[in-house]
Amino acid sequence: MFKLIKFIGQIFYLRKFYLFVKPSLVGFVILFLAIVFILYAHSEYISWVEISGRKIFLGYSYLLKNILIIILIIAFYIYARRQQKKSPKVEKTVQEEEKYDGFDSLRKKEKLKTEYERILEGTDEKDEDENKK
Repeated sequence: MFKLIKFIGQIFYLRKFYLFVKPSLVGFVILFLAIVFILYAHSEYISWVEISGRKIFLGYSYLLKNILIIILIIAFYIYARRQQKKSPKVEKTVQEEEKYDGFDSLRKKEKLKTEYERILEGTDEKDEDENKK
C-alpha cells in the first residue's frame, strides 16, 4: 500500500515538473546539455590531473563545477518562470471566459425589478422578454 502511495506521489511531482518545464522546453534542453558539458569537462580535467600528477587546482575544480551547475539551474528557473507568465494559453482562456457568460442581457439593463415591483407597476417585463424570444 505504501508503494502505491509513493508511486502516485512520484507521478504527481513528475506531472508538476512537466507542466513547469513545458513552456520552456528548449531552455530545459539547453540546461541539460550545458550540465552534461560541464560534467564531461570536469571528468576530462580529473583524468588529466591523474596522468600529470598536478593536483594544485583539483579542489577548486569541484567548487567551480558545482557553482556553474547551481548558476545554470537558477538561471533556468528564472527563465522558466518568465516563460510561464508569458504563456498564451492562460491569456486565451481568460479572454474566452470573458466573451460570453450568459448574463450580458442583465448587465445591459439599468435597474432590475423584482416580480412584486412589476406587478405593482402593472408591467410584466417577464412576458415581454419571453415574447422577444
